[in-house]
Amino acid sequence: MTNKSLTLGVVAAALAMAGGGASAAPCANTTVAALTAAFTCTDGNLTFSDFSLSSTFSAGLPGTAPVTFTADSVMLGRITTDNASLKGAPLLFDYTVTSIAPIDSATLTQTVFGTGGNVSNPHTTTTFGGASATVTAPATTNEVSISPEATTLRVVNTSTTNTNSGNNARINSLTNTYAFAHVSVPEPSSLALFGLGLAALALSARRRRS
Repeated sequence: MTNKSLTLGVVAAALAMAGGGASAAPCANTTVAALTAAFTCTDGNLTFSDFSLSSTFSAGLPGTAPVTFTADSVMLGRITTDNASLKGAPLLFDYTVTSIAPIDSATLTQTVFGTGGNVSNPHTTTTFGGASATVTAPATTNEVSISPEATTLRVVNTSTTNTNSGNNARINSLTNTYAFAHVSVPEPSSLALFGLGLAALALSARRRRS
């Protein structure tokens, strides 16, 4: 009886530890008003946390601007309204991203409003840890390698336009997308604990047969 109780205890402990600890809440689409420094969420491999936003655009950054999360990206949308005049002052959008699997590349995507002669002015520079990507309209994307691969990055997006850009130049959205070095697998410690539980079950069964 004692051996059986001990065996079951080992199995229960192993399974409980393999399940891991508490994690951030699942990501749901939200607005910039919710992105405080205390906000955190998890989607797929990624956990997003420690957000900071500021804007001195003449129209400001609407608190209702949508933020969309996926398993490999975050998008800040509708950054400006149609009548916004973005002249020189930057939008700063930064956060920390933590990944189960090492991140080996990241992509910045910028979309803009307008087709006027000054539409080439809006630009964004994003630092993913030590790697930097810049997109200047009409270009839309720039992918950079993360070397060495990292599981935690501080990401800083800085968007601006030139002071003479006028109302034709409007940044619509920013998206940061991440690619992973390999498909995530259970942590070695979790696998070891699970194996320990299985071995304890096998030992118990062998003792009963003998």
